[in-house]
Amino acid sequence: MRIWRLLGFLFTLAIGLGLGLYLGWGVLAAQPNDTSPDSLRADYRADYVLMVAEIYQHEGDPDAA
Repeated sequence: MRIWRLLGFLFTLAIGLGLGLYLGWGVLAAQPNDTSPDSLRADYRADYVLMVAEIYQHEGDPDAA
């Protein structure tokens, strides 16, 4: 009787984990939004400008930056 209880618990745990991953990554996954740098906070905006400058310095391509 005790082994069936343990197997039932593990089976239920596996089903719940699988269902949670399916719902979280598949059905109800967050959708990316295209936003402009103007909507960022000042510190994130400064980081964004620095990252773009580093990409431009490395690549030399303004379209890539």
